[in-house]
Amino acid sequence: IEALGKPMDYCLTESPAVRVEAGRVRKLLEEYYSGENTGSQPSCQITLPVGGYTPLFKPIDNARVQWRRLGGKRVQSSGPKVYIACQNPASIRDDRLRNIIYKLRSSLPVMLGKLGTVQIALADPSFAFSYADHALEYAWRQYQAEFLLYSEAILQGEIPKLRYVLIHTLSRELVWSTEFVLTSTDSDQLLEEMYARLVNEVFSLYQGIALSFWSRYWYQQPSMPEAYQVLAAHVRFLQDEVSEPSFTALWQVCQKRTRQYHDDALAHLHYAVACLYAHMLKVDIGESLEEFWQRQALVAIELNPGNALAHAIFAVNCHARGETELARVEIEIARKSNPFDIGCERLIATGLCALRSWD
Repeated sequence: IEALGKPMDYCLTESPAVRVEAGRVRKLLEEYYSGENTGSQPSCQITLPVGGYTPLFKPIDNARVQWRRLGGKRVQSSGPKVYIACQNPASIRDDRLRNIIYKLRSSLPVMLGKLGTVQIALADPSFAFSYADHALEYAWRQYQAEFLLYSEAILQGEIPKLRYVLIHTLSRELVWSTEFVLTSTDSDQLLEEMYARLVNEVFSLYQGIALSFWSRYWYQQPSMPEAYQVLAAHVRFLQDEVSEPSFTALWQVCQKRTRQYHDDALAHLHYAVACLYAHMLKVDIGESLEEFWQRQALVAIELNPGNALAHAIFAVNCHARGETELARVEIEIARKSNPFDIGCERLIATGLCALRSWD
């Protein structure tokens, strides 16, 4: 009566105004909680059930809200998205620094994309970075990127440097930062050294601080997006808790995802790697591990063409089956696919040692 300005003797059956307005409110509430709103994350959700006008209030699982904004209907397993922003080259006066930033903008996304553990979003060249929350909010709202990776060239006195900063957009935490001194070394060689360090310190499956931070973050939430579970479990097993229970968790989630989605490339890939761990831990999987491993390795390489890790685990599987020449070919393909990812070298070395191929 007060909200619609109706008289005290207003009768619901004589006018559809209440039903119309209630329907409008329901639609507005759905739009608000769909993730399109730009305000802060609400802790409570209001619903107006059909057939009545009494609102219901229930707590919100923020992890699920975040996942809906990430694209909750996604079928393929995946890792976090990284929003890559570089300093605008036009703002740099030093020719050498400007040239390096130009090369970074073109090669860094390609290099990180080869890993298969992260998704890439690129900033507009005119993106103006700051440490203020609005920059992180933009990366999250606009691209659903959980990390912001920013690089800039600076002059510290007469010393030219390249600075990297990695920030988690959801928690606002600084995850990693470093500076490289630019010497007289050839710029291409310098970029290779930086990329090798960036891959292995930050985004490597085996020791990358970004993936470790990301995995722990989601394990601390009330729930985790299903598409994240394979990679998060693998990172947890490798970096945080190398144990039979954590291996069992990895195995089970790989099994579940590959049965539910037969074309889940990342799940099949990590399932194939888990087969090596099963061999090392002497796990009884209920069938012939050798045959199962071969099937998973073949599917992994089919669904992940050009991926270094896929070729690396296929190489180890080939060696386990006695196909040493094919194993050597696959090792070389893995090395050439992404020469910066020494995690593949580690996997191959570990696998060959587990197979007692000490040479």
